[in-house]
This record gives sequence, structure tokens and C-alpha cells, in this order.
Amino acid sequence: MNDGKGKLQGKLTPEHIAQIKAAISEQPDISLNQLIQKLSLPVTASGLCHRLKRDNILYKKRYVFTKAQNALIRAAFQEKPDITASELIAKYSFPVTGHDMRRKLTNMRLMPKARTALTDAQTAQIKAVLTEHPDMSVSELIVKLSLPVKTAGLRNKLRKMGIPYKGQRGKQQPKKTASAETTARKYDEHAWPLTTTPHYFIGTKPAAVQFGTEVVEVKTWREVYAAVLKRCNDDPKGHEMLMYLRNKVAGKVRVFLSDKPDGMTRPHRIDTDLYGEIHYGTETLMHILVNHLLKWARFDCSNVSIVIKFK
Repeated sequence: MNDGKGKLQGKLTPEHIAQIKAAISEQPDISLNQLIQKLSLPVTASGLCHRLKRDNILYKKRYVFTKAQNALIRAAFQEKPDITASELIAKYSFPVTGHDMRRKLTNMRLMPKARTALTDAQTAQIKAVLTEHPDMSVSELIVKLSLPVKTAGLRNKLRKMGIPYKGQRGKQQPKKTASAETTARKYDEHAWPLTTTPHYFIGTKPAAVQFGTEVVEVKTWREVYAAVLKRCNDDPKGHEMLMYLRNKVAGKVRVFLSDKPDGMTRPHRIDTDLYGEIHYGTETLMHILVNHLLKWARFDCSNVSIVIKFK
């Protein structure tokens, strides 16, 4: 059997399964590769993982600390409260990473969140600097006074201590009202063709749909779907094709277009006796719109683009 990577895999016999269970019972944190190497199994790590799931064999990849090891950790913290995870690993030779050790300490409630308190002298310096330079940013304050805090922490401390502070992150320019020409130019700079691969729309937010020179503002991808299908339906030939496609184009479970909302998870009414299913993610919804509906409706997408809003 080929695993798709050019490696031939064999089958696991009942004897192999018994050996695997024994090895896991003896060493619960053993890895898949270690199991394969130790027992000379004729499978890859992926194949072994699938077999363990299929046979419902409990398996933990994370290291399991014993009660004796937990006692050692607590004793080390009583002896040295500021001991680090790296020092614990080196001291007791725990076979874990620093990340796993810190997670273990957090679960044992032995790593309280460190909070750096500002001294009275530092507070007085902050007040003096902000009185003289009220527009100074938090980052500049930290650098100027060498404060042992981060920007978010200092901003919270200023708010809690009641120190007047504008909190500007740089020079702020007065807002200007955009004219129609400026808005159109902005749209052109951020417009993507409707036929763009739908994968690139994931994580973006639409601002408008452009039909040539006409701009229709939208806020969600479902509104994009509705606006484009409305334009297609307004055309007599497009309306005729959409009506013909009802109950003929469908996915594995639901139809994309129907003459009634029954059976749809979230129907959108396009016209009388014409409904579209919009209960999909961004990529799937745009793929259905362009490749399953507009394509068969013979709608011209060449002059349609989507304005993307970038933060």
C-alpha cells in the first residue's frame, strides 16, 4: 500500500497492536516515531495515528508527570519561589520543552502573572514629563525614563493612577470630508475583480461593488452576493436563466437556487419564486456565485469589481 509519498506501508497484525498497547502502557508519552522505531512497525507516523484512532487506543503525546515529580516541583518552588521553567528542567532532567513546563506550572498555579510596580519616584517623573510634553507617546515615555513596563501596561497604569494623558500615538491630522471624486479614486485603488480566486477574499471586508462607474455600498460578503445577483436578475436574459437554474444547481446537500425557501438553511429572496442559499463561508459563497450561478446565467463579470476595505 502506498501512502502517497512514495513509501510502501505494510499492515499491522494483531501482534503489532498488542506490542503497541504494551509500549504505550509502559511509556505513555512515547511519540509515534519512537513507537515505529522501537517496534519496527511497517507503517508511517500518519498511518499509525489513523490506526490508533480506528482501534480507539488511548494515546497521549504529552509527557505525563507523576505524583513524585509534582512533589519535587512544589518543593523546588518552596525553596526558590522565583525558579524558572528552564531551571526546573535542568535540575530534574524533565523530558519536556520550556513551553510544556510553563504550562504545567500554570496548571499547578505556581506561576502567578508577574506585575511590575512603578515606584513613587518613577510616577513623579512620568507626571513631570507629561506636564511638559503632553503629546509624548507611551513608547517614548518608556524609552526616555527607562521604565520596566510594556506600552499596554503603562497605558493601563496611567489610567488607573488618574494621570491626565492624551494617549496620542503620533500626530493626528484633522479628518477631511472626501469628495465624490476622491471616493471613486479610493475605490479604484482598492478594487479587485469579481473573478478573483475566492480564496483571496478570506479575511477581508468588502466596502462596495462596482458595476462599471456605478458603486453600490455593501458591508458583508452576503450583501455582495445579493447585489450582484440582483444586477443579474434585473437583466431579462439573466432573469430567464436564473429561473431556469432553480433546483438544477446544487451542492452535496442543498440547492444553490430554488423556487421556494423550504429546505434552505438561510434563504435570500432574489425575486418572486427565486431564492438563493447564503449559509456559506466567504470562499464557498463567492465560488458558488461566480462559477455556479453567474457562469451558467451567462452574466458578464468583466466590468464588475469588489472594493476591499483595508484596516
